[in-house]
Amino acid sequence: MSKNLIFKTLTLALILCLVSGLSVFAKEKPEITRHDVQYLDRKVSVTVQWQSPNPVTFVRISAGQDQRDIKVDEYDNRRNQDGYSGEVSISLNVDPRLYQDSIPYVIQIEDDIRQKSELMTGKVKIFTAKEKDDDWGQATSFQQAKQQPYPGS
Repeated sequence: MSKNLIFKTLTLALILCLVSGLSVFAKEKPEITRHDVQYLDRKVSVTVQWQSPNPVTFVRISAGQDQRDIKVDEYDNRRNQDGYSGEVSISLNVDPRLYQDSIPYVIQIEDDIRQKSELMTGKVKIFTAKEKDDDWGQATSFQQAKQQPYPGS
């Protein structure tokens, strides 16, 4: 009877260890490791890189009024020692007239067991021609002087 009790105790301990280990692993969320956001010609270009214990299946990106859910191809997830990593790039159309000087964005990823990363938020600056004006192409004082006739000629 004591052997049976020891066997049941060890079995229960093993089951508890396995269940607690799996629950700790399952609690790990996907993480956005890097993101680049740029505004150019009425479009916001977004590149997202991730690290996740499970393959990432969706990337949700919202910029201004435009929102996209991008289904990630299984081959975009690369296996590594920490789980899976990958990268996705997308371009979203925006209307800069709706914003003063920057466009807000939100990025989130989701893995195959529906765990979501923390929201990544920020703003991308809108560059206008007035801000970028550096007098490029204007004649310099040397060129203007060269065009002036010499007195006496």
